[in-house]
Amino acid sequence: DVGLENPIVILSIVVYIALIVIAIWLFNRRNIISYGILFYLIGIFPFSNLFFPFTGIIGERMLFGPSIGFALAIGYIIILIFKATNETNRQKAIAIYALVAMLVLPSVFETTHRNAVWKDRETLFWYDMKYLEESAKANVIYANLLSRKVYDNPARMGTEKSMRDIKDAEKMYRQALDIDSTYANAWYNLAYLRQIVYQDYDNSEQMFKKALGCDSTLNNSYYFLGMAEVMKGKYSEAIENLEKYSQAETYDEKFYDLTDFFIGKSYFELCDNTKAAEYYRLC
Repeated sequence: DVGLENPIVILSIVVYIALIVIAIWLFNRRNIISYGILFYLIGIFPFSNLFFPFTGIIGERMLFGPSIGFALAIGYIIILIFKATNETNRQKAIAIYALVAMLVLPSVFETTHRNAVWKDRETLFWYDMKYLEESAKANVIYANLLSRKVYDNPARMGTEKSMRDIKDAEKMYRQALDIDSTYANAWYNLAYLRQIVYQDYDNSEQMFKKALGCDSTLNNSYYFLGMAEVMKGKYSEAIENLEKYSQAETYDEKFYDLTDFFIGKSYFELCDNTKAAEYYRLC
């Protein structure tokens, strides 16, 4: 975020005021340039962040619609160029050619370059992170991508490449929390990483509690918090959290049967065999 005193902001305000003035001035003449400008301004308005923040990272697709207005205006200018070449004023034609080249050639270069960056999600996130280091959400999205590569392929777990991805992911989760310490998903994903990869039940327990403190609707946190407490021998606390998970309206089916099993195990460790048998039967 930058303030109104930023030179780029000042330049942008001047450019947009000029565009609005031109669009209004040419409107009654039914001029295509006016139409193109208005098409662009109306198309970009919902994504301008002027009145409310638009949630999106690397949202180039939001420019597809508005760019039609830009393309219409440029296309009309190109038509004017061809008309100008038939006139005696050759200097005017050359000036218009130069102007269009200044607009079109950088766009061609940037589009060609950007296509390579969009090779796949990892390439895109890796390239754009240097512009998004201060975005908590961007750090979490990229960290999720890196960690998911490891979680989804257990055979890679422990390899040098997978551990490098895990360490990079952990660094980005912590960077997100440095930016926003109330970011519940960052706490949850960091806790999950510490528990699944490192079996670090002490830290994961505290992190899951922080995730729930920031957002009590992260129901999976109750399951993994209960798991950490089972592993630490804190069976009463484990039962309380696992039962919260089993009673939640939304849950992950792959954990649901295990919830009853670990509640039963906790009751068994507490020497309550009747309750243990009750939950074991539910598995």
